[in-house]
Amino acid sequence: MASLLLEITSNTNQLVDLKCIVFKKLLITNIDTEAINIDLVIGKSNSAGATNVTEGTGILKAIKIPTGVTLCIDGLDFTGLVDSTAVTGALEGDDYTLLVRATDTNKLYSIFIDY
Repeated sequence: MASLLLEITSNTNQLVDLKCIVFKKLLITNIDTEAINIDLVIGKSNSAGATNVTEGTGILKAIKIPTGVTLCIDGLDFTGLVDSTAVTGALEGDDYTLLVRATDTNKLYSIFIDY
């Protein structure tokens, strides 16, 4: 079981690459002094550092997490959305990944992913 723990300090609302399209559990904890809003998107890996996704789609948008609360998302698999060949309705390519961002600047949150 591979796990990754990241502590994200976001001084912008840039996307952070979670480096996967499948996970067993995703925990996002608000460690800021006020509520934060989180977006989870699937997009090209080169979207990391950007503030929006031009090739991809939103999965969860503006999910409000109060101070001290952890958002828990169990077992998502987006491999059916991505195909390396031209399939109707699929995102074509092999460099898609899940990305997360706080919608406002200067927010502090922690991420735990169980692959």
